Amino acid sequence: MLIFYKSLSLALASNVVYSRDMKLSRFILKKKRVAYLLCSAIGLMLLSACVTPTGVLHNRNFKKRDTQYRIGEPGSNWRRLYLKGADLAWINQRGDSTVLVNSQCKEAKDTPLIALTSQLLIGMTEQSIESQTVLPWSEREALETVVTAKIDGVPRKLSIFVLKKNNCVYDIVFAAPPQFFDIEIVAYQAIRDQFDAGSKK
Repeated sequence: MLIFYKSLSLALASNVVYSRDMKLSRFILKKKRVAYLLCSAIGLMLLSACVTPTGVLHNRNFKKRDTQYRIGEPGSNWRRLYLKGADLAWINQRGDSTVLVNSQCKEAKDTPLIALTSQLLIGMTEQSIESQTVLPWSEREALETVVTAKIDGVPRKLSIFVLKKNNCVYDIVFAAPPQFFDIEIVAYQAIRDQFDAGSKK
């Protein structure tokens, strides 16, 4: 298990260099998306390995080099985290529930939403999808998936929102202990409901 944590730490700390080779580019993109979700689902267990902002958040607008978007806020019971591999992240007061927001803008235009969602579940065991819903969003379609799973034997329930627009993939991921999912999901909904993917700059 120590090897797993060290490998994940390296993935989170590494700068991604996108290859001109399509297959390698997609592999790198998938690995980075998986790494940040695992960091979300495990929560405080890996905070020492998950550091560094990727862009600027101002007045609910997040902007980085290749994209920008508007986002909601989770509420006063949540505090901001700075995680490598995620644009934005919050954790609740108990320290057992997290919301992460991320965007990737390389080599994702041909990948369907269901496959992008499946990438984020790699490494989780005992997966059980409770629902998958297609939602109209930002003049596109988004896929929202509610799933229960175990990560390193720890039960988690997740809501995963995935949107593709202008060759970018946007993920909003909420992870909580199953018994607190229905209570804490309000924060995730507040963030998601205000989400609007703008044009690339």
